[in-house]
Amino acid sequence: MELAIHNLPFYYRLKSDEDVKFEIPENYPFQFEYDNFGLLTQRRNPELLNLLEKVYSLDYNIGYIQDGYEIAEPYVEDFWVFLLTQVQGFGKPLRILEIGCGAAILLHRLKQLGHTVIGIDPSPLAERAGKKYGITIHNSMLHENLEIGDFDLIYSMDVLEHAFLPEKFLNVSANFLKPSGKVMVSVPDAGPSIKKGDISCAMHQHLQYFDSDSLKKILEIAKLSDVKIQTSGYGGSLYGVGVKSTLQTNDKSESQDDSTLDSKNSELKRMKDNSINVTKKISEELSRGKSIGIYAPLRALPYLADIPDGLNDPSIRFIDDTQMWQKKRFDGCSIQIENFSSLLDSKIDTIMIFSMTFEKVLYEKIKKAGIGSQVITLSEMLTVE
Repeated sequence: MELAIHNLPFYYRLKSDEDVKFEIPENYPFQFEYDNFGLLTQRRNPELLNLLEKVYSLDYNIGYIQDGYEIAEPYVEDFWVFLLTQVQGFGKPLRILEIGCGAAILLHRLKQLGHTVIGIDPSPLAERAGKKYGITIHNSMLHENLEIGDFDLIYSMDVLEHAFLPEKFLNVSANFLKPSGKVMVSVPDAGPSIKKGDISCAMHQHLQYFDSDSLKKILEIAKLSDVKIQTSGYGGSLYGVGVKSTLQTNDKSESQDDSTLDSKNSELKRMKDNSINVTKKISEELSRGKSIGIYAPLRALPYLADIPDGLNDPSIRFIDDTQMWQKKRFDGCSIQIENFSSLLDSKIDTIMIFSMTFEKVLYEKIKKAGIGSQVITLSEMLTVE
């Protein structure tokens, strides 16, 4: 069973009219599939991986942890609490590596606490941050030939879902650990989307989509023991931690049996059927001449992508609370992002909320403001069980 999105925007930045155009396609096909061991993935091809490698060398990546980036701040603070708990558990100064360190905000904090810190990141942003804080940043992707020594703790925030080969990524990380050292990861929790049959998580940068079971499994097969998984206190993330083991670990030698594969195919069919239902609902509203406000528009892109002109329809408006997104657009889409106050200034017939994580908060915000529009949540549109 396969699930394709033919015209998905190749999202890696919010752009204004002045932004430079790079040799990255604005739209590119996307396809969900399960691997033989139960992990939901995006189908790879050499062209896609080459494009992603180019994207990670640019200054535009939405995932960068950087000063003033308001959308990331509460996620960073929540992960910092988890990270600090693990660091304090060692009871001594540590040698710490962050993979995908962005603007080195967390490394800077750890350095101020007396730890020895190093980062790995291919972006120019990270290179500038290293110079700013006096931290060694290796401008590279993670690979086994890096001459960086070994570490008590290696962590990454929102990186593993981007890894071209996630098992290898974890194995290489573990090889840089001291005996009984720890690996920590944070990844988006795709579990609710998988359970509901929701494709809103689709993004070209994300090559795998973890729930708690698949995250635990991949950590356990990567030379790690005593693996623990917990949900984040803010947003929709999973935190995982494992200890380097000197014992023989499990491997991926056995694939799923036929009944498990049938179950995974059923999940893909549910996602496909719900995608049809959601796009049908949007199309019906537009065909009746209704204006639609898409709240949390990033999550709506996979549904709009295969609606004829859905990414450019003048009857569709994008609404988001992230102030730095205002008056910008997603690549592959001509609709400019507006702020919440625009809902107060002009009438929109139907508001569709596309964030399941924050849909109750956004729904109450709309109702409290007294906006008379019809409000529909993504959960309500996901009708196939």
